[in-house]
Amino acid sequence: MDYAALLVNVAQLTVAIIALAVSIVALRRK
Repeated sequence: MDYAALLVNVAQLTVAIIALAVSIVALRRK
């Protein structure tokens, strides 16, 4: 099991979730 690849996948997932949350909050504020 490649831990580096796993970390990259988790990081990308986290970034995607954060971006989604930020966009939702931005839409609600408007």
